Parts: sequence; structure tokens; C-alpha cells
Amino acid sequence: MPKNRLSGDERRHQIIEKAAEVFAKKGVMGTRTRDIAEICNINEALIYRHFASKEELYQEAMVYSYDLAARSWMSGAKGHTNGLSALLAVFLAQFKMLSENPVLCANMWHGIASTTHDPIMAESVEEKLNSFHVFIKGLIEQGVKDGSIKPEIDPELCAWLMRGSTYNFMLRAILNLKASREVRDPDRYCEFIGDLLSTDSKPGPVES
Repeated sequence: MPKNRLSGDERRHQIIEKAAEVFAKKGVMGTRTRDIAEICNINEALIYRHFASKEELYQEAMVYSYDLAARSWMSGAKGHTNGLSALLAVFLAQFKMLSENPVLCANMWHGIASTTHDPIMAESVEEKLNSFHVFIKGLIEQGVKDGSIKPEIDPELCAWLMRGSTYNFMLRAILNLKASREVRDPDRYCEFIGDLLSTDSKPGPVES
């Protein structure tokens, strides 16, 4: 096999990666498989050797986008001594990535919106979001248990509120909305969350 020729798995990954970029910019209806083939520098027919339809490719692209982001967010919890510091590290990484990657945000948002008419996509999105919710709720419960988060905090409610913050950052990145420093800057935003949750009256800056 020539060195510049991709294996089947490598080609499939390339198509998904490039498709995520095109879908994010044009949406599902506005994207043609020809557009994706052109950016991959391949024949359009090759896409259909790997995917049964454009819709199937879109589903794979959405999952790829979410998994790419989630791996970065969740890795932020490693090495922290308590639930609060781990929680804030996860959301700091998340907010920074979303703020800096409007294309990624757009693709994820398209995926969420498509669940209203696509049951397969709805099942996939629900699975991904639920796994992140369980992860975040677990960090909050850990913080309550180790004393870094106030005992009166309801982990389930808090997890839902923090998910809302995620959607906030996604929309701002997509629409380039203006906002004050308190809600625009990821570091300041996480400091504010820390102030609300911490049992320490002065929890200090967020660990990055």
C-alpha cells in the first residue's frame, strides 16, 4: 500500500472528522456529500462505501464531536484532591474549549436540534448527555462527602444547572454574543461557581 494512501479505518475517520466541520458550517440540509468529498480530496462514491447515507454520516460526526470534547472535559478531573476542585477543573476546560471552538459548538447544537425528528439521533444524544450528567453529579456528591461542597447542595439539581451553563457557552460561541466579563471569561465564571458551592468562604482561584 502506498505510504500516502489511507487504510479503511483511517479514511473513515478522516471523512467523519471533515464532515463534522462541514455540517457545523452548513447544517444537515445545506451539506452535500460532494462538499465533504471535496474537502477530503476523494471521490464522492467513496463516502457511500463507508456510510449508508448522509444522515448516518451526520450521526457519526455528531458523536465524534461530542466525544472529542467530553474526553478533554473529563480528563480535567484527574489529579484533584476533592470534588469541588475536580468539578471546577472539568468546567473550566469545558468552557474554554467551547469559547474557542464555535465550529464544534455548532455541530453539537445541530445534533441536539435534530433529535426532534430523528429518533436514532435522539437516543444517541440522550446517551451522551446522560453519561456526562452522571459524571458531573458524581463529582458534586464527592464534594459534599469530602466537605469541599456545601452539604445543603442538591447534586441532581446542581448538575442540571451546570449543564445549563454549558449550553450558555455553546450558544455564545455560535452567535458571538457579547457579555460581561463575569459570564464571558471561563476563569471568572468558574470562580463564581466555586464561591457559590464552596464550604470555604474564600476558596481561592480555580485550579487549571
